[in-house]
Amino acid sequence: MEVSIIIVNYNTLALTQSCINSVFEYTLDVSFEIIVIDNNSHDGSQAILALDNRITFIESDLNLGFGKANNLGINVSKGNYVFFLNSDTYLLNDAISKLWKFCEERKNEFIGAVGCLLIGDDGQRCHSYAKLPSAFDILKSYAIAPFASNKAKQILGIDNSKNESELSFEVGYVTGADLFLHKSVLDNCGQFDSDFFMYSEEVELQWRFKSAGYKNVIINGPQIVHLEGASMKVSEKISMNKIIMIQKSLFLLITKTSSLLTYYIFRYLFAVIRIPFLILSNYSFKDKTKYLSLLFS
Repeated sequence: MEVSIIIVNYNTLALTQSCINSVFEYTLDVSFEIIVIDNNSHDGSQAILALDNRITFIESDLNLGFGKANNLGINVSKGNYVFFLNSDTYLLNDAISKLWKFCEERKNEFIGAVGCLLIGDDGQRCHSYAKLPSAFDILKSYAIAPFASNKAKQILGIDNSKNESELSFEVGYVTGADLFLHKSVLDNCGQFDSDFFMYSEEVELQWRFKSAGYKNVIINGPQIVHLEGASMKVSEKISMNKIIMIQKSLFLLITKTSSLLTYYIFRYLFAVIRIPFLILSNYSFKDKTKYLSLLFS
C-alpha cells in the first residue's frame, strides 16, 4: 500500500461522498486506501458512510477537531504515504499519483509536506500555501488588514510566490486541505498537536518539519478543487465564534513557536491593535464582550 488518504467528515456527507468518488475515478497509477473519520456528525453521515465498503470508516463519539481526527486516521493507516484531504475538495485529474511520483523521485531531498495550487469552484486559484508567520508578521497583517487586505496577504506570504510557474517550489507551509507526506516525516516530527482544535494546526506541524530540516513544497500538475476557497468572500461577515476560534489558535501557535517573552509582547500588542476593530465593528454587545474576554484572557 502506497498512499493512505485521510478525510475528516463533519456534517458534510454529500461533499465527502463527492470527494471519495473523485479519488476512485481519477487515481489510477498508485495503490491507495481511503480512511474516513466522522467527527460526531448529526446529518446521518455515519449510517451511510459505514456502508461504503470501499473505505475504512472510523466513527468518533466526539467532535475531535481537525488535527485529532486526522491522528486517528494516521494510527490505522497502512500506506507509506499519508494524504490529508479536506472533505470539501475533489480531484480533476490523477493528482494523488502525481504527488506520490514527485515524492518517490526525491526520496533523498528531505521533503516534508507537499501540496498543489488549489482551484476554487469558480475556476480561480484559491489559498494553497503561505510562509511560516512570525509573531511580528501576524501583528503587521492584523494592523493593516482593515485597510489593505492584499498587503496583509503579502506580509504573510499567502499565495504570492514568484516561482509558481516552476514544476515545484519551496513554501513555508501547505494548506491543510491537501497535505501529502511520507509517514516517516510524522515518525520523526510527531503527528498533529492535540492542543489545537481547528485552525493553525497544519502551520504548527509544518513548523516542526522545517525545524527538523524538511522542505515543504508546492508542485504543479495535480488539479484539486477546494470549494471553501471560492465560497468564502472577503465581504462576508465572519461570525464572532469563528473569529475567536481562529485567534485562539493563533495565540496557541505563538506559544508553540516563540519564546514566552515574545508571546506576552504579542498578546499585549495584539489587544492594542484589535480594540479599535471591536469598537468600530457592528457586532452585538454580547459578541463584543466575548471578544474582550479573549483579548484579556
